[in-house]
Amino acid sequence: MNRICLPEHFRIAVIDDEPIACREIRRGLASDLYDILTFGTGEAALEEMAREPFDLVLCDLRLPAMSGFDVLKAIRSGASETEVIVITGYGSVDTAIEAIQAGAFHFVTKPVKMGELKSLVTRALEKIKLSREKEILKRSLFYHSRQQYLIGHSPAIQEVLALVKKVCSLNCNVLIHGESGTGKELVARALHFLGSRKESPFMAFNCGGFSEDLIANELFGHEKGAYTGAAETRIGLLESANKGTLFLDEIGVMPMSMQVKLLRFLQERTMIRVGGTKQIPLDVRIIAAGNQDLKKAVEKNQLREDLFYRLNVVQITLPPLR
Repeated sequence: MNRICLPEHFRIAVIDDEPIACREIRRGLASDLYDILTFGTGEAALEEMAREPFDLVLCDLRLPAMSGFDVLKAIRSGASETEVIVITGYGSVDTAIEAIQAGAFHFVTKPVKMGELKSLVTRALEKIKLSREKEILKRSLFYHSRQQYLIGHSPAIQEVLALVKKVCSLNCNVLIHGESGTGKELVARALHFLGSRKESPFMAFNCGGFSEDLIANELFGHEKGAYTGAAETRIGLLESANKGTLFLDEIGVMPMSMQVKLLRFLQERTMIRVGGTKQIPLDVRIIAAGNQDLKKAVEKNQLREDLFYRLNVVQITLPPLR
C-alpha cells in the first residue's frame, strides 16, 4: 500500500559485549531494509560511525571500558541525528529515565522481547524518516512533478503556494483536485509538514483499484481473528496517522460502502477495527484528492454528496501540466 517512506536502507549498530545477544538481535531484526553491524565495544562502534553514520544504535548500558551511557553522550555531543535505544539488564526505571533524559529514544530490558524491540525500532526509524522528509520539503519546497521546476514559477502555481501557506496552519479537511502528475500528494505533504501537525505521522493511501475489504483493512486495521489469516491485531492507517494527517488519493473511486464508513469517522471522529466492537477516538486531519471533477462524480452518484462537503472545507485546484 502507499505508505509514505523514503527509498533507502537504514544502518543499525548493535553494541553488546555478549556475542550471543548480538547475534539474537541481528537475527530477530533481519530485513532487506536494514544493514545491521554488531560490535563488542562502544569504542569500535564509534570508530565505524565516524567513517559512516548509523541511523539507529542499540546499545547495552553495561559495557567494558566505555559504558553505554558514554556511547550515548558521545553520539549526542556530535549533534548526530542518530537515534539510540538502550538495553539494560537490570530493568531499573531510574536508569532508563536517566538514559532518556540524556537523549535516548527509548529502552528495553533484558532478556530482550523481540516483538517489543521491533516495535521500538520501527518507531525510531519512522521518526528519522519524518525528520528527513521535512528537510527535503524545506530544501526543495516542492518540485512540480515531471516538469522538474520549483512550484513557484508560474502565476497559477504561485496562487496554489499562497493558498497552501494560508491553509497549512488550519486543522480543517482539504480537497485537492488536479490531473495525474500535477503534484497532489506533494501539496498534501506540504500542508502537513508546514502546519501544526508536522511532528506527527503523515500517511498516504491510493483508493483506486482495491476491493472494499482491502481498503477497510488498510484504513481501519483489524482485530486478531477478524478473518482467516488474521493471526494478530493490526492497526490501520487511520490509527497510524493519529494526531497527524491521512492523505487519500483517488477518493472519487472509493467503494460506496467505504465512503459511508469514512463519512461516519469524519462525523464522529471515532472508528472500529475490522472484526472489533470498541470505538477508538482519533484526531486525524483528512486530505483527499481526485483527478476527476468530483462535483460531477457526486452528480453521477459515484461520490456521496455529504462526504464531498465534509472533505471540501478548503479546495485546492492544481493547474494542468500542459
